[in-house]
Amino acid sequence: MKKAMLLAAAGMVLLLAACASSRGVQVGSQAVDRPVAVQVHNENTSDMDIYAMTGGQFVRLGTVTAMSSDTLSLPTTAVRRGSDLRLLADPIGGFGAYLSDPVLVSTGDVIVMRIGTDLAQSSVITQ
Repeated sequence: MKKAMLLAAAGMVLLLAACASSRGVQVGSQAVDRPVAVQVHNENTSDMDIYAMTGGQFVRLGTVTAMSSDTLSLPTTAVRRGSDLRLLADPIGGFGAYLSDPVLVSTGDVIVMRIGTDLAQSSVITQ
C-alpha cells in the first residue's frame, strides 16, 4: 500500500514538472519559450495588417495604423527551428504589399520592421 502511494506521488511530480516546463516557466535565470516581439514602425500613409508567414501558413499578428509604431507578439508556434519566417505588411484598402526576406529568430528575440513610405523601401532586422 505504501509503495503504491509513493509511485503515485512520484508520477504526479513528474506530470507536474512536464506541464510546468511546457508553459515557459523560468529555469534558473533564463525563461523558456519567451515570445518574440515584433516592433513595427509604419512610416506609410496606409494602415497595415501585419502577418507572419512560416511553413506556408499566414498568422495575423495585428494592425498598425498609418504613421505610427506598435509592438506585436509573434506566437511561439511560429518560431520553428529550421523554418523560414517572413513578415508581410498588407495595406488596408491599398495596393501591393511588402514581404520580407527570410528572418532567423529564436525565442526572446526582437524583430524590427520598418514600413517605408514606398513599400519597396521597407526592411526587417532581428535584434
